[in-house]
This record gives sequence, structure tokens and C-alpha cells, in this order.
Amino acid sequence: MKLVAKTYAGLEDYLEKELYRIGAEDITKVRRGVLFNGNTEVLYKANYLLRTALRILVNIKTGAVKDEDALYDLVYSIPWEDYFNVNQTFSVDSVVTSDKFTHSQYVALKTKDAIVDRFRRKFHKRPNVNRIQPDIKVSIFINRMQCIVSLDSSGESLHKRNYKIHQIEAPLSEVLAAGMLKMVGYTGEQDLLDPMCGSGTLGLEAYMVKRNIPAGYFRDYFCFKQWSHFKPEIWDKVVADANAEIVDDWGGKIICRDKQMSSIRKTEQNFEPFEPFGLDNIIFKRKDFLRSEGEGQLLIVINPPYDDKLEVDDILGFYQDIGTRLKHKFVGSTAWILSGHMDALKFVGLSTSQRIELFNGPIPVKFMKYELYQGSKK
Repeated sequence: MKLVAKTYAGLEDYLEKELYRIGAEDITKVRRGVLFNGNTEVLYKANYLLRTALRILVNIKTGAVKDEDALYDLVYSIPWEDYFNVNQTFSVDSVVTSDKFTHSQYVALKTKDAIVDRFRRKFHKRPNVNRIQPDIKVSIFINRMQCIVSLDSSGESLHKRNYKIHQIEAPLSEVLAAGMLKMVGYTGEQDLLDPMCGSGTLGLEAYMVKRNIPAGYFRDYFCFKQWSHFKPEIWDKVVADANAEIVDDWGGKIICRDKQMSSIRKTEQNFEPFEPFGLDNIIFKRKDFLRSEGEGQLLIVINPPYDDKLEVDDILGFYQDIGTRLKHKFVGSTAWILSGHMDALKFVGLSTSQRIELFNGPIPVKFMKYELYQGSKK
């Protein structure tokens, strides 16, 4: 099968490495995704195991489409009855970069019409559209006149791990958090501090890395389970083999702090699904980072407000205070700051040893590394 794993810009290298580990072949990086080949087992593994993937698409038809009639004919020619039946529901998503097709919603509508017409002609019945949680998700991508028709095997975005009880405003994406942990070299051995934990996404993803818990462990819904050719025996083996690799807790602590008690409570509650695994090395504490200090060598990852959805009265002074606190109270540690406020980052006032450009959803952000030495590095 020809497949593509979608991700955020900047995470392609890490997704590529994950795909190698699950047995994917013919891997090619593209912007915000990785193309690869794989069998049914690899498809199921990609959905269950990949931490930096947003969704997995299966390419079922590729062709040139010069106009709407050509698009209709291409979609109509696909044997949709081999993938699902008239009693199931479906939806269509489209992404278009073309002078010939200027409205993605119109492309989705023509695709829907072609699918429905094929079923009507063959069975005198049609499947219904369900935009909320369809059995089948069809993806259309048109670049100029090249059209790729795919099945979305994931359904909901894979960042929805299904372990969270509570969310906060402006949450960190689970996929981005997983990518950040790979960038900082987190293995579970280090003491990890998230001093502005919000709803605990970074700590939760770190715990899954630490215990080698599959990214999809808490998910029940995947679109591929609704396909006519779903192989439950292969899926059950993929799940059983992966779950058998979950390891005992070991190594460093995961420290979740926030100055808001409400955030600490939400983080604690979001960790509740993991209680059967044991939470002895997880520390929750209400603490204002600007009044805290380090204990030993820490790996610190900070996702401060960007002054976007979460407003700060003096954003520049706030970032300056973060830098001052790191410099004087966390000597010997390594800190990373993720922010979409480029001007404020300049006020941290510390030398950076690495800068990575990423996206937090639609927001362009920078992920900055600061090595907190006493005096100069030399």
C-alpha cells in the first residue's frame, strides 16, 4: 500500500525515524508529512504506535483532473463498494492548490456526488454523509491538475490520545509535545520539569515515553476498523505485541508545576487513566515559576503564554523574568522554551545553543534551547 503520515511542519525527521522502526519501506519526507509503503500490519502499527503523526492516509487512486467532470469520473471509477457498504456513513475532506479548482468545498461536494451515484447505480441505495464521526473518511488532495484520492485510516486526528479528562484554553498539541520530547532527547532517565504545565500534556506524553505506552493505547475509534477488509486478527496482534513492550517505571521524575491550582488539579485528573501503571515518580505542585528554584540537574521545558489566547499584562517583562529566574536559580540544568511571541523571546536574555522553527497548530513558534552554566560555558 502507498501511505502518507501527516504531521506538523518541523517534525518530519522524527516521524521518519518512527516509521523506520515499525517496518515502513520506501520512505520519503515531504512538507508536513512522510510518504511510505507498508502492508496491513504496518498500517495498523502506524495508527497505534506513532507519536508524531496526525493521521495516516492510504492512497487508492491517483490521476490528472483538468476540470470538475474529470474529477467526477476519477472518483466514480473507484470501486467504493469494496471499501464500505450502503449502510455505512462517510465524509469527504479536500485540500486544493490549483488554478482549475479554487473552492475545496466544491471539490468535496463533487467527490461526494460521484461516490453516491456509484452506489445508487449498483445497489439503488446510497450511503449517508456523517461529518461528525463517519465510518469512512475520504481525503482528496489536488495540486494543480494532479489528484490523489485517499482513505483516512485514522478518523479523528491521532493527537486525540483519549486520555484527557480536562482541557484548558490554548492547549499544547499532544503530537507537538511528543515531537518536542524527541528534540530535547528525553528518554525517561532525566528529571523533567514542566513549570507551566497547564493541563499536563507535556508530562503525560513524557510518561508514555518513559513507560513505552503506545500513543493509541486509550483510543478505541479508528476508521480502518470500519473498512470491509479490516483484519481484526492482525490488529489484535499489533496491540498485544505493543502492550507487551510497556516497561516498569524507572529513571527520573516528571515534575508538573503551575501557579494556578486549577491547572494542577486538571493535570492530576488527566493522569488518572495512568494510575494502574503507577505514578510514584510523578510530582504535582502548585508553584509560581518566577518564585521557584531548581533541585539538581533538570531538563526544563517551558510553554509560556504567547500573549495570544492567554494574555499577560507585560509580556516582555514576563519573558525577561523567566530568563532571570533560569539564569540565577537553575544553574546546571538545560532549559527549552516554546513560544510564538518572537519579540518576547528576545527578552529572555540568555544565549541559545539551538533554535527550531515549528508550528503549534496554525501558530508559527520557535523552540529555543538554553544551557544554564555558571558564568560562561568555557
